[in-house]
Amino acid sequence: MATANLSSVVVAVDGSEESMKALRWALDSLRLRPDGALVVLHVQPPPGIAAGLNPGPIPFGGPSVAEVPAFTQAIESHQRRITEAILEHALKICSDKNVRGQLNDVDWDPKEKICEVAAELKADLLV
Repeated sequence: MATANLSSVVVAVDGSEESMKALRWALDSLRLRPDGALVVLHVQPPPGIAAGLNPGPIPFGGPSVAEVPAFTQAIESHQRRITEAILEHALKICSDKNVRGQLNDVDWDPKEKICEVAAELKADLLV
């Protein structure tokens, strides 16, 4: 399934081997127009979603979640390292196939943001 009529393809990656296989498939199977763009997208969920945790307020007048910034900062820092590793790996896959992909990472709920970014870019295909 090779086509040269695609102007924009978005490949969402999440660090799973399945998403990297999808990226490889797109690189092997799809052909973009000369002015086309392959966008590798990683959406990092907010700390509460990503960690599945919420420290919750401490009862009886203890600090609230907003007053415990170290918790959120630690998760955000870890998430940044995860995002960097995922995009670095995706970039290597693109480089191995001699394709220059545009890397894009955003923070939000992936199920919403992936479709939103694809619509904003007027993507012909979302992988």
